Amino acid sequence: MVKTANFRGAVAVAMLAPLAACGSAQDAAPKIDTAAVASEVKSDMQTMVAAFNAHDAEGAVALDGPDFVGMFHGMANVVGADQDLAVTKEQTADPAAKVTVSAEQVDVADAGDMALYTASYVFDFTNPATKKPATEYGNWVLVFKRQPDGSMKLYRSVVSDTPAPAAAEG
Repeated sequence: MVKTANFRGAVAVAMLAPLAACGSAQDAAPKIDTAAVASEVKSDMQTMVAAFNAHDAEGAVALDGPDFVGMFHGMANVVGADQDLAVTKEQTADPAAKVTVSAEQVDVADAGDMALYTASYVFDFTNPATKKPATEYGNWVLVFKRQPDGSMKLYRSVVSDTPAPAAAEG
């Protein structure tokens, strides 16, 4: 009897060992290179800013995803790439329009499917009321979402103006 019980135990262990190995292999999902995703997002943003500063409205909205929503201070939400393109065409029609970003940071979800880009911005433009050069300072918060084709596209954009820095007021 003892020999039969030991044999059955050995068979059970031998049968379960491959299943245990499969379970641990399935649990070990491939590690996402979040630094590479952050670099991709930062590079895409540099391309977008360069397009805006070149007064290329289509290039400036090329990162918009299908469910894009832009939230700009003082105006209704911009829903979709078509509305964003219309607003961006108005902005880039101004020869003085230029945006500069600084203090860029990108935080990427562990799964690599979402990324949060934040930056400070300086926006130079012509004030429509006074027709004189103006400068706006603010914060920019962008959420990127992984698309079915693998690309990262803009899901949300929040533009929030801030008071001018003390050095810029003088």
